[in-house]
Amino acid sequence: MLQQNCFNYRAFVAINLLFLALLLVTGSAIADGGKAEKESHIANTVVQKVRQFEGLGQASVSAGDLAQALFDSLGSKATAPTSAKLFADADKSTDKKTRDVQFVFGLMALSLNGENNEAIGHLQKYQPHLTYMDELPGSIDVGRPDHITFINETESQANEILSFAYAWLINNTEVTVPYWFIKQQTEIFNHATPFWGATRDAYFSVCIPTGWDLSTLPGFKELQKGLHDAYNPGGGFLGSIANIRHKNMEFAKGLLANNPKYYLQNSTLNDRLKWLSYWRYLGPYNDGVVLRINKAAEELQSALTKRLTNDAFLNPIESEEASAKYINNLISDAV
Repeated sequence: MLQQNCFNYRAFVAINLLFLALLLVTGSAIADGGKAEKESHIANTVVQKVRQFEGLGQASVSAGDLAQALFDSLGSKATAPTSAKLFADADKSTDKKTRDVQFVFGLMALSLNGENNEAIGHLQKYQPHLTYMDELPGSIDVGRPDHITFINETESQANEILSFAYAWLINNTEVTVPYWFIKQQTEIFNHATPFWGATRDAYFSVCIPTGWDLSTLPGFKELQKGLHDAYNPGGGFLGSIANIRHKNMEFAKGLLANNPKYYLQNSTLNDRLKWLSYWRYLGPYNDGVVLRINKAAEELQSALTKRLTNDAFLNPIESEEASAKYINNLISDAV
């Protein structure tokens, strides 16, 4: 059985949300100790509203655990529940969140088996809770043209069903995307992963094969530190910029580690690296940071090229190109 490394950034964000609530409570309590209980309720409400707006509160703990278990199990015919069982369990569920999870996995199971007309029939009778980022497959008219479209219009009906189910899970639960899905459904992972540009992105995580933790490679941590010093010299780790960078890094890591050939063929180099060439001349601090970034990038590219050549069945030329694209993406995503 393939071992997997599933780094989880979600606990870090949860702690910071709790810290936000504590700051609100503490500040109010200092001002007026008699209002502590009321302010505590307000702080909890603020955090909950943020989570709900960004889709973070849509799955209860039990529903979330169920979602991860079902996602993992669908990768194996030996462990995967049938779509009939998933829909039957959904119909019997008295909890809306749990029902939605079981229903969406029922859709995914049907789509993986090529039974897309049946999936559409289920969707016409029942729809799970939708965040503003969710959009039902194009064959179903929900009269909501203002929704953001993340499903590739050129995809087949089968891919639209699977794209909807996958994106719904990313938007409405806190699952870690398993290895089998990225490996077998790379196109769906690449085209249907939704990006919020908000706190929701911080809850995105992927599984990678054991031994593929890129953070252990020479230069990786130094490069991340240099980039952080460049785009956020104040030293903070919260906010939309940090969250979208985290998701971009997880997304690229998922593609590179689980399907290196696909990453090589579908990622591109861009000229956004020029920002470092301009930024370094703003002062001696800037120049020093860029020198550290360049040195770390060279170390990481050399180590990653060797890793890809030895472990990913890429030839040395392909490995060098793939590692260059990955580092290019890391640096360009810093702005």
